[in-house]
Amino acid sequence: AAAAALSSALRRVDTLTVDQSQGQDRACIILSFVKQNDKGAVGTLLADWRRLNVALTRAQSKLVILGSAATLRAAPVPAALFELA
Repeated sequence: AAAAALSSALRRVDTLTVDQSQGQDRACIILSFVKQNDKGAVGTLLADWRRLNVALTRAQSKLVILGSAATLRAAPVPAALFELA
């Protein structure tokens, strides 16, 4: 029964890139920023306010952000976001 419930729940989970999620709001969004390095270098998504805005504004009620706090705070765009929190 538990396996069937989990299987049913996973069928309702979408895995999308930021670009694919444009115009698609969801009740809960989990953003995974998995890049971590000693230089604090981030990819193109975190360097562009417009693309990051798309990622952050798709959630209707819950937004979960996963990533290396040190790396995210080292880049100007996400660092400004964390100052608001």
